[in-house]
Amino acid sequence: RCVDHLVAREMWHLSANQVLRAYESGIWPAWRKRLAEDKKKAASEQHARALIRLGATGIEKTPVAVFYPDAAAGYLRTVWNRSKDKSAIVPRLRAFDWAPWSPSERKRVFGSVHSAYKVWSAALARRARKKGAKVDPKLLRQIPLIGKALDQAITLRSPKLDKAPNPLCRAVAAAAIASRGGRDTKAYVAAAREAYKHVAEYDVRKIPCGRQVMTFLLDTEHRRAKRSIDFLCEVLGDQLARYGSGSSNTRVDEVIDLVMTNRYDRLIRSRNREVMKKINPVFAKAMSAQLRKGRLPPKIFNWFRTTRSGQYWKEHDWGRDVMATIIAKRMLHKTPYRPLVGVRSATASYMLLIRREFPKLQSKYPVGTYFD
Repeated sequence: RCVDHLVAREMWHLSANQVLRAYESGIWPAWRKRLAEDKKKAASEQHARALIRLGATGIEKTPVAVFYPDAAAGYLRTVWNRSKDKSAIVPRLRAFDWAPWSPSERKRVFGSVHSAYKVWSAALARRARKKGAKVDPKLLRQIPLIGKALDQAITLRSPKLDKAPNPLCRAVAAAAIASRGGRDTKAYVAAAREAYKHVAEYDVRKIPCGRQVMTFLLDTEHRRAKRSIDFLCEVLGDQLARYGSGSSNTRVDEVIDLVMTNRYDRLIRSRNREVMKKINPVFAKAMSAQLRKGRLPPKIFNWFRTTRSGQYWKEHDWGRDVMATIIAKRMLHKTPYRPLVGVRSATASYMLLIRREFPKLQSKYPVGTYFD
C-alpha cells in the first residue's frame, strides 16, 4: 500500500532519480523499524516484493524509464535475483521496448541481468553434462528463451513507441528522441504538445514525474535543439490562464521561471527583442484577464514590464492598455505590492511608471495634473 501511495499520490513532484531513493531511504527504513526483531530476518523478501511492485507500476509505466535508466536496471536485477522461475524476466525485459535509450544505456540497463544470466546458464549446462545429474528439462529450455530476449533488449536500435504503456510515456519518449542533437524540431514540438496535455495540471492530477516532464519540455537537455518559441508561448499562455484557479499558483510560477527566469536576464538583450515581441502579448493577455477579476499578480506584472524593454531597446507601445486599466481601476491602491523599489506610495508609483515605462500615456494621464 505504501508503494502504491507513493506512485499514485507522491511521485508527481519527484524527479526520476528520487523515486527509488524515496522508497529505500524513507519508506522501507520506516517500515522495517516497526517490525518485531524475529520478523526482521524475513524482511528482505518483503523488501524485494515491494521493489518489484514499485518497478512494475512506477518505473515500467512512467517517465522514470526515460529520465533515469538506472532505476530500470535496479528493478530488473531485483526481478532476476528474486524469481525462482527465471523466465519471469522475459516480459519485464520486453516491457521496456518503448524506452528511448541509446545503445550504451541499453547495455547499462540490461548488462547486469545479462551477466547474471550467463553465470546461471553456464552452471545449469555444467550440471546437465554431469553423469547421472538430474536437471529439469524446463530449466534447460529457458536458457535460449531468456538469452534471445536479452540479446533483443540490448541490441534494440529503434524504440517501439507503439508499445509504450500510456500516451504520456509515448509522447515523452518521442520528444526525447526528437530532441537529441536538435535533429527534428517539428517532431519534438509535436511530441511535446502531446506530452504537455497530460502534465498541464500535474500537481492536481498527481501525474508521476509530472514536474520533471514539464521541466524537460521547457528547459532541460533539449535546450541544444531549436525550440519553437510558439510552443513556449502556448504553454506559458495556458499556464497563466490558470493562475488563481486553484489553491496554489506554485506550478504557474515554476513555468514562468522555466520559460523566463532560467532563460533571460532581467535586462533582456537586444538580440532577444523579436522573441519578446511574441512573449510580451502573452503576459499582457494574462494581465488583462487578472485585472478583470480584480487581481494584480506581482510576478506576472513584473514580467509584463520586463519584456517591454531591455539592453539598448524599448517598446513603449506594447501593452499600454494594461497600464491604463491599472490606473483607471486604482489597482495599486488595493494591494500592498509596489512595482518600484523604494516607492511606497501607490500614486507615486503610477506617476513614475508613466514617466519611465509608459510615456505615451502622458496624454491620457498627465503626470503633472491627473494625480492631484
